[in-house]
Amino acid sequence: MVKLFCVIVGVRDSVFAIDIEKETSVYHLKKAIKAKNANTITCDAKDLHLFLAKMTDGVWLKDDDPAALELKTGKKHKDIQKMIDADQAIATRTLKRWLFDDNKMLQPSAEQIHVLVVASEKLKWESSPLGPHIYDSESQYFWLEKEDTAATGLLPKRLMLYCRPTFISRLSSYVKGC
Repeated sequence: MVKLFCVIVGVRDSVFAIDIEKETSVYHLKKAIKAKNANTITCDAKDLHLFLAKMTDGVWLKDDDPAALELKTGKKHKDIQKMIDADQAIATRTLKRWLFDDNKMLQPSAEQIHVLVVASEKLKWESSPLGPHIYDSESQYFWLEKEDTAATGLLPKRLMLYCRPTFISRLSSYVKGC
């Protein structure tokens, strides 16, 4: 049995633990993650992408590392981006092979982050009858088309919204609570 501390990349305060057998497949870890986060993760378990929270020196990401602290606020540190640019876990592999045989990781323990979870779908609010909205969390502006605003009681015209930094954190909390 191994306890893995996981975090959903881009979602504020999303650290959670999964107790699972080492001989279990990565796919079963995805199912356990989905089950534990059913209100947050809306895609199928098969659409989750899992990455090791492995630092460049080959050790687990410590929970007090600047990259981990940014993760807890819903932000993505450059070190986290490097981790998710690396190879993702293969669903048919056992956890033992993925963690220990292929990646030579030490036994997971407390005060570490072990698995980065990335959902492949867009958030529900990003789509409308017109199609998907692209929202860049680094951008200061977001466009709403007039067809989207018509049903809201706003003026039926294209609106450019200014996104204050607090908007992103509040929106993350709202989407997480849906």
